[in-house]
Amino acid sequence: MQRGVTKQTAGLIGVFLLLCGLHLWSYAHMPAARKEADWPNCVLRNWHEYGYWHLDGQLVANPGGLDAGEKPFVYPGHRPWLLLPPYWLKELPGTAGGNGLLYDFVMVLATFAGTTRLMGTGARGVLLASIVCLSPGFILNIVTIDTISFPAVVGLAVLPFAAGRLADGGGKPAGRMLTLAVLMLFMMMNWSTLFSLFVAGVYLCARRPAQWKNLAVYIGAAAVVGLGVFAVSILSRHESGATSGDFWNAYLWGPGGYDGNGMSLGKALVRISGVNVIAWLPLAVGGMVLWLHNGPGERWRLAPLPLAAAIFAVFVMRNYNAHHPWGAASVIGLGFLLSLELLIAPRSDSKRAWSAIGIAAATAFCLVYCASWLALDEFNKRDYNPLYDLIARNTPRHSLIVVTDSLTPDGRLAPEAFSSMVDRKFMSAAGWETHRDEIARSGKEVFFLTHGTPPPSSRLLAQSQSPPRWTDRIMIPLFDFYREKISRRAPGDRKVFFPEYRLYQL
Repeated sequence: MQRGVTKQTAGLIGVFLLLCGLHLWSYAHMPAARKEADWPNCVLRNWHEYGYWHLDGQLVANPGGLDAGEKPFVYPGHRPWLLLPPYWLKELPGTAGGNGLLYDFVMVLATFAGTTRLMGTGARGVLLASIVCLSPGFILNIVTIDTISFPAVVGLAVLPFAAGRLADGGGKPAGRMLTLAVLMLFMMMNWSTLFSLFVAGVYLCARRPAQWKNLAVYIGAAAVVGLGVFAVSILSRHESGATSGDFWNAYLWGPGGYDGNGMSLGKALVRISGVNVIAWLPLAVGGMVLWLHNGPGERWRLAPLPLAAAIFAVFVMRNYNAHHPWGAASVIGLGFLLSLELLIAPRSDSKRAWSAIGIAAATAFCLVYCASWLALDEFNKRDYNPLYDLIARNTPRHSLIVVTDSLTPDGRLAPEAFSSMVDRKFMSAAGWETHRDEIARSGKEVFFLTHGTPPPSSRLLAQSQSPPRWTDRIMIPLFDFYREKISRRAPGDRKVFFPEYRLYQL
């Protein structure tokens, strides 16, 4: 007679289903612009529309899909197969997969399973796995797909799983081969996986110092694959015209910075540390409560090493990560999680007086924090979100949108730069006048976007509005502090949109 589901297994399933419910709520409240904008989503839609093999499996980033099959713009420097998981789980199922909700659930499952494999299925593992899946550093990097941040957030699932197996000795030969295969597949995603692998290697050396030679075989084999991908990516960048000076300023420690507006150590330190405090504050609270509840682990003195390795890895690419600090959050989160595994004992010491009420309070704090952050994140793009919805809901993908006046109050955002943000082909009014006859012969639908005077003989299709709300008195001071003290972007680098736009058609 087979045994039924144990209480522990039932509890794990219940916690995971609760996590899925919370992610369903957050996904439903996440603006479409956050889930569908920017050039990697253009790549996914081009693969779906033109065929992955027809486009030679390349990162074809043509906005609106226009000329993707004839004149593809291939984004250089990254491996295209890194976007296959979100393509299979998000783009191909479409509405059948909840327009990305299936992808979200799979990533939650993988991260929850990987963390509990590392931490165990007791209170330590379940609480920390749940907190990771509800932290801003995880949610934002799941929803916003990027060629650097996506492999790093996948590392939050893959590397705790692999590190947990290797720290336990790897098990049977078949289990060790499975771990090695998972590591090597992860390393093939992109060259940036080398940083996450370095953090995991430091953890394993701290966790099993006497077995470092055996562990080096797995880490070394994975590193060889990662270095090969890095070499191919650098060659791709070089062929596209990038120079060593460009790489030094955009990615490393050059004074020019990623965007040419300059970068310094102080500015990078404030931006990266500020964002990661926001991203992983719930994990810090949960880790502190569990440390008081369970007591210190066997190797707690070495606990700072994985986090220190993550910080070092992030600052190797100082300029890039300072310009995209949320993209670096997954590497910091991985280091933090591995440090907590060393710091906190697996089980509670019965002699300790710390009550389980503390664990319940940490859980409640995480839930409230997650909901509050989602509200702040929506406010951050409140002006842009209605504009995105206006365009996405009222224009087909293969259309041309003419901007009859500036897109932003400072006029710094060119129409061409806006194309990848909304996956439509944009053109200035002057450009349209120049190529008007050619565009008419092509048969493309033409729309006009304006916040001011409409074009002559046109009819209004729809308009967007972003009215003020009562919460502005709270949100505005918070974001003024974030932008002035933490983000510290160059003037004009943060786009501010008009509160109202109108969409016309002749």
